[in-house]
Amino acid sequence: MLSLSGEKGVYLELPAAMLGDADAISIVGWVYLNADVAGQRFFDFGKSATAGIYCTPTGTDAKDGYRTRITASGQAGEQGPAGPRIATGKWVHVAVVLDGAGKH
Repeated sequence: MLSLSGEKGVYLELPAAMLGDADAISIVGWVYLNADVAGQRFFDFGKSATAGIYCTPTGTDAKDGYRTRITASGQAGEQGPAGPRIATGKWVHVAVVLDGAGKH
């Protein structure tokens, strides 16, 4: 079990080539949010500043909710599912599956 303090800048760093050339992945876990902080991430994998995938329980705006975004062309090219804000103070299961055909 990994437990992070929730302080800004605290994270787990994984090996740079961990995903290699994978064209299909599943990222699954249980998360417990102590606070609703705009822009925090469950995970954030990237090849560069303009190519990667991330999942956030809350967007950057008060009305934003859960979202997973993937892009190969920066913020303007982001796509992915979104939903309501994820509740604080309880365990929530998060699963993101990319099938290699651009479907999520």
